[in-house]
Amino acid sequence: MYHGSFWYKEYFYLFNRVEYRDYKTKMYAEYELEALNNALAREKILSSILKEIEKTVPEDFKTTEELKRYIMYSYENAHIDVDKYCMESYSFEKEEIMYGAIEDEKKGFKDFVISLNEKRLKYVKPLFYRRVLGEEEGIRIKNCLLEARRKFRKAENDSLFGDYFFIDKKVSPQILRNILVSHEIKKLYEIDTSKEAYLEIDVSIFNPYGKISREDTSIFNPYEKINREKIFSSNAMDWVFYADHEDYVRIDGKWLIDDIISEVPEVQNMLNEYIYK
Repeated sequence: MYHGSFWYKEYFYLFNRVEYRDYKTKMYAEYELEALNNALAREKILSSILKEIEKTVPEDFKTTEELKRYIMYSYENAHIDVDKYCMESYSFEKEEIMYGAIEDEKKGFKDFVISLNEKRLKYVKPLFYRRVLGEEEGIRIKNCLLEARRKFRKAENDSLFGDYFFIDKKVSPQILRNILVSHEIKKLYEIDTSKEAYLEIDVSIFNPYGKISREDTSIFNPYEKINREKIFSSNAMDWVFYADHEDYVRIDGKWLIDDIISEVPEVQNMLNEYIYK
């Protein structure tokens, strides 16, 4: 639902459904905008529903029917501010398309949930763990992480930092995940300060570099990175991974840095020196 490449493909599917898509056609831009806004609305409404559902965990419910009632409640109360998106140039005067897409996607979601039963669920492969933190808990975790980051910077301990287009080629997300797992870290905090999103995630989906490639980025401009400012850490908060919206990455925490250098010795030259390519 939050995976950029899915919505990028969905946009092209919608765009190519109508015949006579020709670059020479004067209405080409209009056709493109229809598909863009259709996909945008579907992504946003499902994200809104998911955000409410992920505030809970399965253990909060005694029966499948109780869970379904909560999911349906989340569906019925989900909405997005279409006017907010229609202020963008690619959405201007496309409200009708967006409203139609929202209702269509909500109906599809409702039909799917209604069809669920315990027998079907037995054959469903579990998804990774991700929980949306409540506002109070999220703000508390955010403030703790910001304070931990300030302490690291004030202490002037060793840090790894540089341009993430360089760092991610040397220290891949999988290397980071393996290191964390080796320290028995299973869950992380992901605080997105630019979107005010506070998450607790499974280490298996930890990707601090964000959406970089053409196939995993914004469907509205596949060549442009998504602006974000994120902070990652675990419950002990003895390490911090910070990524800002200007391609800057900083890693703090002695044990994490030591393990990274042990895995990738060549990043030793990144210690306390900004590296980019």
